[in-house]
Amino acid sequence: MLIAIAVGLVAGAVVALLVPQRDAADRAPAERPGTFRLVPREAPDVRYGAALPDRPDRIVGRASVIDGDTIEIRGQSIRLFGIDALEDDQKCLAGGKRQRCAQRAANALSEKIGRRNVLCEKRARDRYDRIVGVCYADGEDLNAWLVAEGWALAYRRYSRLYVEHEEKARRANKGVWATRFVKPWEARRGKRLGQRVATRRCAIKGNISAAGERIYHVPGGYYYGQTRVDESEGERWFCSEAEARAAGWRPALR
Repeated sequence: MLIAIAVGLVAGAVVALLVPQRDAADRAPAERPGTFRLVPREAPDVRYGAALPDRPDRIVGRASVIDGDTIEIRGQSIRLFGIDALEDDQKCLAGGKRQRCAQRAANALSEKIGRRNVLCEKRARDRYDRIVGVCYADGEDLNAWLVAEGWALAYRRYSRLYVEHEEKARRANKGVWATRFVKPWEARRGKRLGQRVATRRCAIKGNISAAGERIYHVPGGYYYGQTRVDESEGERWFCSEAEARAAGWRPALR
């Protein structure tokens, strides 16, 4: 009997030496069904970070500012819906001095976005195949912010969504409202500070091609009859070819 007990004790010791001991983690109780452990990691921005993929109705990513109402995300140009900022070549007048208000608007938007990701909800595509949409940074409507700060105007031709923001900015003399300026849709028709807009009594049609080239068509030209002038897109009428050339437009080839 004593011999059998001794043999059993020796066998148990050998097994204990051969079987590795569990560490504290192995000895931890099993997780209950339906529970989980949080693994420490750098949390992505669940709204606008890489964890949020593009969908047909939105695009997400780091944004580059093209101008006061246009940004670019991963090579796609996005025109901000419902607003209109001053054109690049426009100036505004403050204290008797001309200022580059268009550039100031673009700079303000760039500083506002910083290095944050931007989410844009697509509304349409324009004639240049740009996405037209409402864009957000950390949930804030950038279109509304630009108008509220006076760096863009409500584009009433397409939407009244930001009219109230514009009226508040105008009353507070924010941004361009603290200056004298020409509304951007009038500037695209040729108006400058102290100048009148060319009227439709002028017969030469200034058209912008799909590639963005500015071409004018004279009466009797091959494409004159089928050319339409959309002043909201920057197209305009000219009273003479000299006027068209001076504005940077070239004659049609036919």
